[in-house]
Amino acid sequence: MQCQFEAPAARAAYQAAAKAVTGKATIPTLGTVLMQCLSNSARFTGTDMDMQVSAAFPASGDPGVVCLDAPQLGAFLARCDGVVKLEWTPGEPLATLRSGRSRASIPALEADIFPVMSLEFDDAVTADGEVWRAALQSALPHASTDANRHYLSGVSLAPTVIQASDGSTAYQASIAAIAANAIVPPRAVATIAAILDGDAQVSTSKGAIRVQCGDTVVVSKLVDGNFPDLDRVFPAMDKHQSARISSELLVDALQSAIGVGTTSKAGIARITLALDGADVPITRAGD
Repeated sequence: MQCQFEAPAARAAYQAAAKAVTGKATIPTLGTVLMQCLSNSARFTGTDMDMQVSAAFPASGDPGVVCLDAPQLGAFLARCDGVVKLEWTPGEPLATLRSGRSRASIPALEADIFPVMSLEFDDAVTADGEVWRAALQSALPHASTDANRHYLSGVSLAPTVIQASDGSTAYQASIAAIAANAIVPPRAVATIAAILDGDAQVSTSKGAIRVQCGDTVVVSKLVDGNFPDLDRVFPAMDKHQSARISSELLVDALQSAIGVGTTSKAGIARITLALDGADVPITRAGD
């Protein structure tokens, strides 16, 4: 197997694929990146068996597939800026990479033992990458870290809404999402948000989601369970005691309240807004 490619393009693809590589692999192949070389392109794939990320980049050479040690491959690509040449003979324990005066012999494994997540997905829908990225990044901090409430430990995607809640706070955005309901794990949410720089193709299967943006593809298992109806989790808002306020002013008020201190009972600060001379207190129900 011989393959030639530019280091910057390969480095970007590696950085995407490495997001799915576990740092403490108990299975040897989970500490590797699968490299597939075609006649005019190559692809890096990483997986931890719960999430898989693959990214393509321009390349030339003889078709072939090999698993390369992820940390050593990443270290070599990080110090290269020119053309990289890879050579590997099937069955050999090492692959050779050269770039200018740099050379490295990287541990290699046969590709047939790499656990590729091969699933059948429904027809893809097109998502606005910029809108999705903003919504996913905003929803992620509200996902629960409580292992006893696994159905809240992710971001919920539904046909018309993206939402998350830890039972105390919640985020909800009305966005055309996917045809089915899915709860995406936090690590996959962060990875998907990171690759969204344009329109994306999103599809689901039973228990998994697939998102493709450009030459990068993320496949992730979903969280089991049903996301709760937030209207039942949180009391309905009293419209007679609501007010519109600039988000900048609200942030300033919250930061000021945090600076002054909070009640020892529940860590809650009372904020008062003066509207047309009338004070409107904003407090949590029950305080």
